[in-house]
This record gives sequence, structure tokens and C-alpha cells, in this order.
Amino acid sequence: MKNKFVKLLFILFLTVPGPALAVNASFQSTSGTRSTLVVDLRQPTGTLIVEQHFSPGSRVTGITPPARKVSGHSVTWLLKKSGPGRRTFAVQFAAPLSVPPSATIKYQDRVSGQFIEQRVTP
Repeated sequence: MKNKFVKLLFILFLTVPGPALAVNASFQSTSGTRSTLVVDLRQPTGTLIVEQHFSPGSRVTGITPPARKVSGHSVTWLLKKSGPGRRTFAVQFAAPLSVPPSATIKYQDRVSGQFIEQRVTP
């Protein structure tokens, strides 16, 4: 009887959905000379780090909102104490990208305290 109860609890544990991620991100556009990443915050986060990665040698001509760091292959934004809502991060290039961009979103989940890293591709 005890083994059946343990098995039942185990099956229930596996079928109960986990909590939704606090942050969801996707590329709204990656065509032409502009790359637009949309980040939806479902709950407040501590520090939120957003990085857009692109092929080395791509020349950046515009960034919205202003970035914390720009290198030859990425743009990094740092947002402290981000509240819920939608944020848009856009990068304008001098010429169309030869390879689609990617992104990395990093934050600390306030509920679990766990550090989360999400990779985003178009």
C-alpha cells in the first residue's frame, strides 16, 4: 500500500505544471538592417541583463534604448529593479545582417532566488 501511495505522489508531481517563467522574450523582427527583441516581464525581477548577439564586423548605427555596452558582436542592456511589462530592444545596422541575430536574457527569479538564463533565436 505504501509503495502505491509513493508512486501516486510521484506521478502527480510529474504532471503538475511548474511556474511560468517570469520573463519571456522573442524577436519581433530581424529583417533588413534592424533587429527588434521584445521582452515581456510577467513579474518584477531584480537585475535584468539583455544581450543581442550578431556577426562580428556588423556595424551598429543605432540602439534603442541606450545600451550599457556595445562591442563588435553584441549589445548589452542592464535594467535594475524591472517591473512587469513589455520592453523593446532594437539595434539598427549599417547593412543587412548575413546571419540572424540571437539573444541571451539573464535575471534572478524573485520567487525561487534561482538565476535564470534564456537563449532566444528568431
